[in-house]
Amino acid sequence: MSDKLPLVSVILPVYNAEKYLHEALSSIVEQTYTNLEIIVINDGSTDNSLSIIKEFSVVDERIKIINRENKGLIYSLNEAISISTGQYIARMDADDISLPLRIEKQVQLLETGYDICGCHFHFITENGKFIKSRVVSVNPHFQSIILTRSTPFAHGSVLIRKSFLDNNKIEYSNENYTSAEDYNLWVECFNYGARISNVDDYLFKYR
Repeated sequence: MSDKLPLVSVILPVYNAEKYLHEALSSIVEQTYTNLEIIVINDGSTDNSLSIIKEFSVVDERIKIINRENKGLIYSLNEAISISTGQYIARMDADDISLPLRIEKQVQLLETGYDICGCHFHFITENGKFIKSRVVSVNPHFQSIILTRSTPFAHGSVLIRKSFLDNNKIEYSNENYTSAEDYNLWVECFNYGARISNVDDYLFKYR
């Protein structure tokens, strides 16, 4: 896929995730959409996570490693966004799996004018076995209704237009909502007029 396509910054915070990290990173480096910078923040892991990240970075120059003491998930997410250079930001968690077409299809959707999108996804066990699937609404008019009670997608499956966050000075915060680090972000984005939708396809596996 051509490098003339928009650069996507994948942000992946890691804390003691050695059990799943190889699978998570593999799912990103094997995306059909190749114009990526992959920002991996090792947030003070005490297991073998850093070694796994370094193994991947040796063979894939798109991977950028931030290695430091533990500062928590919210700090790590905001740090990764602040140093990202892509037009779009793709969230990824260290225990989840992105299916090969995820970023390609999400970029295609955001290129039509949306600011944020997720996708349908499968719940899986710790061992990767299928539990159930979740279909998310692809109707942008329903997103405000969904946000009154929940998030309209799985956090780790989201693609965001970076300029929307920058222009509105929006970042992750846990000030108002302690149960989900992303809920406050999506509500704030919606309040600033974000255009939200979802890709009508299963592109993500969520643990």
